[in-house]
Amino acid sequence: APTSRWVYTLGVRGSNGGLDASVRNVLRLGTYQLLDWYTCQHNRWGSPDTSQDWFSAGLAGYLSGVQVDVDLDLEFTGLNTDMLSEAQAAAEALRREDKAYPLLPLETMAGMTAYRDLSRVAADDGKPFFGAVSTEVSIRDVDLYLRQSYMFVLFLQEYDEGRYRAAFDRYLGAHLNRETAHGMSQQVLERCLGIDAEDWPRLDAEFRAFVDDDLLQR
Repeated sequence: APTSRWVYTLGVRGSNGGLDASVRNVLRLGTYQLLDWYTCQHNRWGSPDTSQDWFSAGLAGYLSGVQVDVDLDLEFTGLNTDMLSEAQAAAEALRREDKAYPLLPLETMAGMTAYRDLSRVAADDGKPFFGAVSTEVSIRDVDLYLRQSYMFVLFLQEYDEGRYRAAFDRYLGAHLNRETAHGMSQQVLERCLGIDAEDWPRLDAEFRAFVDDDLLQR
């Protein structure tokens, strides 16, 4: 909760994911706190104007990509198996209905500043935000948003042997320095990637291939 700086989490030790899922959940939420405090440090300890945008959500998914052994030793892989397995299950259900796994246009996602934007954009035309609904499984917009945010961070780290990794580093620095606040996320991402408005379709195509041919197959 950005206003109180408390992290709220439910114990999931008894869930299907067991201890691994519980640890990943705590790490994911703890990343929000780390981003908040590092942003404060970069801005003379002033209270940052931040929210749970795509970058915060994606980095939280990435940094909670760990495996846990019985002694609670962690091995970082960057692969959040909870998010990936949920995405793969949804993709399989949609495939049986001849539907593709839904992905937001990256330009749209980059312009979002908080989860509440999902309902605002959906209300524009009255259709589901992601435009794909399965009759077999329940797929919430916010879950798709969180998974895509994570997948995009993974894309920026891994695609084409790290082609966009330096851009990711530049964006992280800009985020910590509050350059992405006040609705500037999309413009800052374009600057860090070295692209303009005409390049988004190409980036969408690269991301779609990365998701379909790699992440949904792992």
